[in-house]
Amino acid sequence: KKFELFGNEIGEGDQLTQGSIWIGDGSLLWIPVPSLSHGVVWISCPLLLKRWLRLTGQNLSVPDPYSTNLGTNQPIYLKDAILKEGLRQWSEWKSYTKDPNISRVIVLPDQHCATLIQMSLWRQVKVKLSEHKVVEGGFRYEEAIPPDSLMYFTWGVTAQANGSSEEAMKEFRDLLQSNQIMQIGGQESLGRGFVELSLN
Repeated sequence: KKFELFGNEIGEGDQLTQGSIWIGDGSLLWIPVPSLSHGVVWISCPLLLKRWLRLTGQNLSVPDPYSTNLGTNQPIYLKDAILKEGLRQWSEWKSYTKDPNISRVIVLPDQHCATLIQMSLWRQVKVKLSEHKVVEGGFRYEEAIPPDSLMYFTWGVTAQANGSSEEAMKEFRDLLQSNQIMQIGGQESLGRGFVELSLN
């Protein structure tokens, strides 16, 4: 082949080379939050939605804070927050997510969304044990994004594709479509880093 999709395999003394594609950082769009009134509710905010709309080029308007598909007649309980007033019915919400598992949504103001996201991260306390099963050092905390969060990432072709950009794009699309569940980063032994992929 004229290109290496992810760069060359490194052997002893080899130089690392750039691959034919670049992959951007994953960005949050919707994150699930436990709710006493609705089980689980996915939250987002104008900042996250505006960035997603800008990158995807969709001609949709950014919804106002407190837009929801949950109705406006009863309170919504999210973690320690109770939302009663200012709720707005949002009928176009399906255009802002292609995930069929997301069915209950609310758009929060940026600062409230950031607080709830921070509160919704999974946290585990870890300790290091010596060979004699004695604790060494102090505690450390590990954070993870909760399952069923909806994220997106951008990707494109680098100059390294060297005239093979269409072939590199096709190979990467085929890779994504043939591997709908992949393990990216995280710790596989702890069940971290598994993602379900779709190509839009």
